[in-house]
Amino acid sequence: MFGISTGVTLLSLSWVAGLLQAKKRDLFSFRLIGIFLVIEVLLITVQTWRSEPSHFNTNSALNSSIQFFTELLVTISVIVIADLTFRSFGRLTVPADMKLAVRGGMSLLLAGCLIGFLILGIGYHQLSIDRAPETYGTRGVLKYPHGIPLHAIQILPLISWLSERFGHETRTRTMLVQTGLAFVIAFTGFGLLQTFTGHSRFESWAGLYLYWGSCIVIIGLWLVSTWSHLMSQNVPSSAVCDVE
Repeated sequence: MFGISTGVTLLSLSWVAGLLQAKKRDLFSFRLIGIFLVIEVLLITVQTWRSEPSHFNTNSALNSSIQFFTELLVTISVIVIADLTFRSFGRLTVPADMKLAVRGGMSLLLAGCLIGFLILGIGYHQLSIDRAPETYGTRGVLKYPHGIPLHAIQILPLISWLSERFGHETRTRTMLVQTGLAFVIAFTGFGLLQTFTGHSRFESWAGLYLYWGSCIVIIGLWLVSTWSHLMSQNVPSSAVCDVE
């Protein structure tokens, strides 16, 4: 599953790169991230084959070396992802809804990578005080908030593409992408909340209901307001009555 996720992400990055203004370093950068992420998947596969943990595993010289190289490869790959993310806010020759999908998706991908570094640091701290590096508090799953935003770069452009295929105009498509972006951000916040309050992935508690209630109200009010605005813009001038 990790290999499939990495492969899909590489394909998405290649697609995004094709939308950007080309730079001389691009070919080298894309080859680098492609090779490095493939090697990372191979190293994690080797650890699985050896029945060894793929993360936070420093109980032998070999495991420590694999851990070090995996983290190094990921760090360099994230630098390339950050470069693509910042460049995506430049000129893009795509409709407004796809622009938002690309920029929002890349920003969330980068955010997911940065959350990965955060949980890596927390995990090592947990190890140093003889606690499990995979959990926070009693039941918080550290990798949970890391994984949620990583695939926004597939989800948001897919929303844009599907809404175009269904014949929606640009304003409606943009609203749909904005809604998708809002929910991915909300789910990422949910993952962070669950983890850093020491709760398991889908554990119910009062704060969770308050969080989702607030998210749904805010997103719902925004949707109603935006949709009303779109409808008012679609009213033909001949339908407006002269009250004077």
